Amino acid sequence: MKQTLTILSFIMLTFFACKKDSGSSPTANNPTGTNPTGTNPTSGGITITSVSPTNFYADDALTITGTGFNPDKTKDTVYFGSIYDSNGTKKFSANSDGSKPNAGFTNIISASATQLVVKVVDSSEMDYDAFYNPDDNKYPQGVQVNANGKSTFVPIKLLPLVQLHGISDPQKPIQTVYYAYPGDTIQMLCLGPVDKSSSITIGSKQLTYSLTTQTPYAFFPEATATIFIPPAFFGGSNIDTATITTPVTVTIPGGRSFTSKFTFWTSPRMTIQSIKSLQPSYSLATNGGEVILHVKGHCLKSDSYVSITGQNGHINLQQPLGVSGFPDETDIKIGTGGLSTGTYGVVVQRKTYDGKVTNYGIGSFTLIP
Repeated sequence: MKQTLTILSFIMLTFFACKKDSGSSPTANNPTGTNPTGTNPTSGGITITSVSPTNFYADDALTITGTGFNPDKTKDTVYFGSIYDSNGTKKFSANSDGSKPNAGFTNIISASATQLVVKVVDSSEMDYDAFYNPDDNKYPQGVQVNANGKSTFVPIKLLPLVQLHGISDPQKPIQTVYYAYPGDTIQMLCLGPVDKSSSITIGSKQLTYSLTTQTPYAFFPEATATIFIPPAFFGGSNIDTATITTPVTVTIPGGRSFTSKFTFWTSPRMTIQSIKSLQPSYSLATNGGEVILHVKGHCLKSDSYVSITGQNGHINLQQPLGVSGFPDETDIKIGTGGLSTGTYGVVVQRKTYDGKVTNYGIGSFTLIP
């Protein structure tokens, strides 16, 4: 009998010891040591319980509330993008082609274990397709948080972004980005809800524009703004090599504004199309001692001058073009004193800031007795 009690006692002690070990092991029911649902921050998981505001623009501060974030904001990363359904499994990507998200989209302003406050660094660097997708049910937009080696994402609704994707010359539409000149008509590609009631400013100066819109591929809207920049817009300099980098801002109805920086030449580009004598020939005896030529071009500059050459190719006379304010045409009067009969060449020239002389246009006139 005593032997039987000893055996029973041993079996019961073994049973309770095994039960206690099973209940204290963190991997007994989860061999990986992680929480399958991501709701338990003590196991290293992340949850997102709310995002505020629910509808926001790219330059809004966004508050993400949840659990499992790192209080050191340098160890948290936040991405915006789309959630794709791949074989029945939701998959997050910041790029519309399904590729991995790029870092640097957001700036984390503050962080705690339960809350992140973030802002988009530069909306022009984000994949626009991933934000303005009309089929939100099939491809919802999302926000992803990475922290402590874990990540999670939730659907979110972003309002359409506005991006300035570049400046082009209407005469060279393939060249989508270039340094624009004052005095030129440029085209600016805007992505987003830009309409005719929007405003466009360069620096602090508002400009008038015409607008054409389209929605290619039934996806994000595009608007092309055609803008004339006055020749003296950046101060009226004649220095051809000077540039300025300045903000270009689009303000849409409702008062929201979006800004990108572009580089412009500060001086207009001068061209000359023609130099024509107002009559076939001038008489030294009857024309009052002067020849009148009409110069037509674009943004004629005050530091230009006129050179008159004879048949021997030597310069007989030089005088200032005599313009101000960058006109597109002017009349020049040339005195005939010291000139004899014959045909003379006329060229408008400028000395560029590297010391070289540039010819801008060639014409001629004839003197008769």
